[in-house]
Amino acid sequence: MHGKIVLLYLSLHFPIARINFTILGQGALWFAVVSYSYDRLLLNTAHPTYTITIIKEVIRHLPCLLYFVTGAKNNLRRKLMSDPIAHVVVLVLENRSFDQMLGSLKALYPAMEGIDEHALAKTNSDDSGIQYPQAASRERTIASDPIHEHPDVMFQLQNGNANFVRDYARAYPQSSGVERGKIMAYYPLGFLPALHQLAREFLICDHWFSSVPGPTWPNRFFIHSGSSLGWLQMGAEHLHDYDQD
Repeated sequence: MHGKIVLLYLSLHFPIARINFTILGQGALWFAVVSYSYDRLLLNTAHPTYTITIIKEVIRHLPCLLYFVTGAKNNLRRKLMSDPIAHVVVLVLENRSFDQMLGSLKALYPAMEGIDEHALAKTNSDDSGIQYPQAASRERTIASDPIHEHPDVMFQLQNGNANFVRDYARAYPQSSGVERGKIMAYYPLGFLPALHQLAREFLICDHWFSSVPGPTWPNRFFIHSGSSLGWLQMGAEHLHDYDQD
C-alpha cells in the first residue's frame, strides 16, 4: 500500500482489556485490525469470567467497528479533509476552584454561578465554629498548599462545599485565622489578565467538573486519555502504572 493508509485508530479501555480498532484503507480496499492487550491481569486471563467479559465487550462494540468499516469510510475521509479545525490546544492548570479563578466574572455574566458581590458572602467554618467568608484577594500563592487528595476533596465537597476551611485547618492545625481565610479567597475581575480575557472572549462552563474529585495526575490522564486506570492518588511512584497508549 502507498500513501496514508491509517485513517482511524480507536482505543477503548476496559478494566480487563484494552481493545484497539485500527481502520486501514487504500482505494476500494478496506479492512479492520482488532487487537487486544491485557492490563496487569495477564496471569489471570484464563479465568472464565475474564474471557466472558472480553467477549461481551467485543460484541458490544462490534456495531461501531462495522459502522466504520462499511458505511462511514467515505464520510469520514471527506470530514477529515474538510474540517477547518487544524489544531486543538489543551491548557491544563493546577488545582484551583472555579470561584477563585473565574467567580468574579459573574459581574459580566449574571446568570453564571460565581461570586455575587452584592449578596451575602458564602462562608466556611473551622471546627471551632469561626466563619470565614469569601473575599477578594490579590495574593497569588499561600504558604501551605490545601490538601487535594481524593479523601480530602470528598470531605471538602460535603454539605454544599462547606468543608474547605475545616479540611485545611485539620491538615494544618497550627495555621492562623488569616491563613484559613485565604482558602475562601477569589481573584477580582481583571486580576488574571490572560485568563479573564479568554473568559470574556470565549465560553465559560460553570458546571464542568473534574473527572476525579482529587489530585493532579489522575485528572490529567483522564483529560488526555479518558481514563486514570482506577488510580485516585497523587505521587510519582504511581506514574509507571499509567500505561495508556
